[in-house]
Amino acid sequence: MAYETSQLNTQETKLTGSLVPQTLSPAPAPLAASATYTSTTLSLGVYDKIVGSVYADQTGTLDVNQSYDGKNWDVQSNVTVSASTPTGFNIAVVAPYQQVVYTNGSTAQTTFRLNVGGKTL
Repeated sequence: MAYETSQLNTQETKLTGSLVPQTLSPAPAPLAASATYTSTTLSLGVYDKIVGSVYADQTGTLDVNQSYDGKNWDVQSNVTVSASTPTGFNIAVVAPYQQVVYTNGSTAQTTFRLNVGGKTL
């Protein structure tokens, strides 16, 4: 059956907001067994969401911590990361300062990637 252009649904999906990637310091590198990566303090409080992705060839846990003073990390969100499974996260900003902490499982990694950004709606 042939369709005329006027019969096709040509509705566009428009994305709103913007994503601003953050440079993590120190830069993430593969972790030893049971080792932890901790970023410096981020200041994503001007955004609505903390978004990003993590990939590791071993299991681990990502904690996104938030603070009102940059010292006391009173809000914590956890993301479980399965081995060799790309994992995205999308967490509401509730405080002006953030920090990401990744704890590796019991086997040393050979691959570890972590990306974080701020998103406005």
